[in-house]
Amino acid sequence: MLQACQDICSPAAQAVAAPIVLRLCATYLTQAHLPDPILRFHCSNGATLLRLNWRCGFGGIRSRSCVQSVLTACACRADTSESGLRRSLGLMATYQYVRADLEGNRARFQADRRVQLGEQVTNLLGAAGRSKL
Repeated sequence: MLQACQDICSPAAQAVAAPIVLRLCATYLTQAHLPDPILRFHCSNGATLLRLNWRCGFGGIRSRSCVQSVLTACACRADTSESGLRRSLGLMATYQYVRADLEGNRARFQADRRVQLGEQVTNLLGAAGRSKL
């Protein structure tokens, strides 16, 4: 798996891979029957799944040179170590806690596992993904 990750570290390969991998990740996190334990922790506490971060620091890609068409702002804090690539392909989710939204988000998640989404994640899922939430 690590070799596969290293094979897509060129800027051209990442430009192709990032939208596909990020959309698959968004789909997994929002539509899995047993949600990811980290997502479950944050959403059960009222957080919004704000964004998914591509591994911008991997393979020489830095900061603003990442795939800007996919990411609205480049937050390059994903774990790009060997173990991070094995666990999550170096992807990272960012959660946002807004005091005014905590109770409503928590109640929706506890009632039907509905995850409150940020604009970037909503855009990754597209119209078909939003209708299932």
